[in-house]
Amino acid sequence: MNRLTYLVGMILYYLVAYFVNLFFAPVIKSFLPGILQGISAGDIWSGSFTSFFAISIFVIIIFVPLFCSLLIRRLHDINASGWFTLLLFVPLVNIILPIFLFFKKGTEGSNQYGPLTRGGFSLMSILKS
Repeated sequence: MNRLTYLVGMILYYLVAYFVNLFFAPVIKSFLPGILQGISAGDIWSGSFTSFFAISIFVIIIFVPLFCSLLIRRLHDINASGWFTLLLFVPLVNIILPIFLFFKKGTEGSNQYGPLTRGGFSLMSILKS
């Protein structure tokens, strides 16, 4: 994966995440006062809380693997282990790592993760795992 594919993939990821949050903001706002005042045990399975919980699980299930896949492929491009994605759980490093991966030049030729692939940009090259 080259830097252009990584950059476009990250931009698409953040745009989609932004619009999902924008679309579901009214749902989140509808139950936010309940959280601020405290939710009783009977309210946990109420409609607004359940819908927010379902949306949160959906977003985590869909977006986190896509984001990690993009980072792992870029890490392999610079001949680094995909386990470095665990650094996303470290504060401040989770901001610096994606930026670093954009500026770091990939290895020339093949590396321990396979041969050099310099295909053109396509949406499928981003979504491919």
